[in-house]
Amino acid sequence: MKNLLVCFIILTLIRSVNAANAPIPNYENAKRMTDAHYQEGIVRHFVAFKFLPHISPKIIQEVNRRFIALIDLCKRNGKAYILSIESGMANSTEGADQGMQIGFIVSFKSQGDRNYYVGQPMINENFVSLFDPAHANFKKYIAALLATPVVPQGVFVFDFTAGP
Repeated sequence: MKNLLVCFIILTLIRSVNAANAPIPNYENAKRMTDAHYQEGIVRHFVAFKFLPHISPKIIQEVNRRFIALIDLCKRNGKAYILSIESGMANSTEGADQGMQIGFIVSFKSQGDRNYYVGQPMINENFVSLFDPAHANFKKYIAALLATPVVPQGVFVFDFTAGP
């Protein structure tokens, strides 16, 4: 009986994780969650990349250049909506970087702006007006450069709303 309960709890957790990662299928919900005023407050979007072993420092510099360029390329209704982008190469001495080589912090004024930026997989791929094409193109560009064994696609993402 105890094992059955443990199995039930594990299955419930797996279902909730899968549901959280599933795209929002309803256009109206997706539109609400990508509105610039949805959940206002400074949101930090941290991204770190781990590259395939053969990727040269020159290519990593190009990745950095293209990522930083998103601050000007990403627009909503013709206006830039990213507040700032910071980047840097890994240099921690703690040994807990999981092989990530470069990181970025992208700041937004709301979760809606962050959701519009992220787009897929959160937003259904058919709702192209509800996510940023410039960021979608960057994701296509970098996908072939990233390592896959340790972390899915060699990328780690962590978002939080800034506060005291």
